[in-house]
Amino acid sequence: MLVGCGACLLQFLQTQKFVMYTYAMFPYENLFWLTVFGIHEYFYMFHIWVHQASSIVLCEVFSVTYTNIIREMAETMKLLSVGGSLKQFRLDEDELKATHSDQGDKRSSAIQTKPQRRRQFVPDRTLDANSTAPGTKYTIITLLQDYKKVMIAAKEFNAWVGKIMAGTNMSNYGQFISDVFMMIQLLKEPETDLLSVLFFFEDACAGMVMLFRMLILMSRLYPASEEFLRAYKTYMQHEVPIRKYLIKYNKTLRIVAAKIGGYSTNPTTVPKGVHVLFNYYICAAMWQRPVDRKT
Repeated sequence: MLVGCGACLLQFLQTQKFVMYTYAMFPYENLFWLTVFGIHEYFYMFHIWVHQASSIVLCEVFSVTYTNIIREMAETMKLLSVGGSLKQFRLDEDELKATHSDQGDKRSSAIQTKPQRRRQFVPDRTLDANSTAPGTKYTIITLLQDYKKVMIAAKEFNAWVGKIMAGTNMSNYGQFISDVFMMIQLLKEPETDLLSVLFFFEDACAGMVMLFRMLILMSRLYPASEEFLRAYKTYMQHEVPIRKYLIKYNKTLRIVAAKIGGYSTNPTTVPKGVHVLFNYYICAAMWQRPVDRKT
């Protein structure tokens, strides 16, 4: 931020009128208005960069922290599924004799019989709902309660930070597109300063790296939550005394994801964002300046 504001100050000293957008639209030009608009532009740039940096860092910290928490909870859920005693299924002697005697009849009448019904699922393991995962104090109930707390915390975070980040990302996209547009238009000029072109190029690249790094970190929370819910479904496939309660409880669980303006970020968010941004870049590059317009 300080480096950017310092670069803006150097540009301001070189071209006072055109480095500031608001002052360039103002019809008058004197030392008083130069000072007023200079202070306004400098403080505006400083505060907008502070807002972008702080909001992006806040989203990154939230996403990384909750991703690690949910991944550990998923591993704990897997440990709970491994515990318990294996069930042994044995047939009585009468059942074995009946099976061998009826085997020939079933083979002969297999074509004429109706399609067999789907075999009922039989759990292969008996789990104790009060048992704890090795190395932890978690039972299945306390683990689900903590996941529900994570859901509520993520919902409250997305309720205000997600809405703010929607406007921030829109402004970032607009800035990147305008940088590329100005860079391409300068390259079309017969006498172009290379430093001016590099300024817009570096500004666009630095912003894109910061933005897509945030999106990559935020998109990792969605698959971590999916992994936890898959582990929970695996746990319910075993025989548990409170299995009916766990099935009902499963309907209240939702995927935890970091949101931007109501949109849940997932692994497909980053390639979609890159695709949209480069489409705008192509449109900016294909724009043709009117013949009668010199500047």
